[in-house]
Amino acid sequence: MAEIEEARRVIDSINEGNGLAVAQDNLRRKGYKGSSSHGLEGVDWARWTDSIEMKNTTALGHSFGAATCVEMLRHNDRFDWITQGIIFDIWG
Repeated sequence: MAEIEEARRVIDSINEGNGLAVAQDNLRRKGYKGSSSHGLEGVDWARWTDSIEMKNTTALGHSFGAATCVEMLRHNDRFDWITQGIIFDIWG
C-alpha cells in the first residue's frame, strides 16, 4: 500500500504542474538499469497540469493486487481518494 501511496504522490505532483521536476528525478533514463532509450524526453508536461482526476478514483487489482485493493478500501482514513474498487481473481 505504501507503493500505491508513493505512485499517487508522483501523479499528484504531475497534476499540480511539477511534471518536469518528476522527470528530472526519474532514474529510468538512458544509462540506468531498467531504463528506456526514450526516457521522458519530449513530454509536454504543461498538458498534464490539472488534467488528471484525483478524486473519486477507482482502484483495480488482480490476484494479490485485488487483495491490496480490498485493503485500501478498508482503510478509508488513509485512502480517502479511492471511492470504489474492482477486484479480479482475489488472492488470499
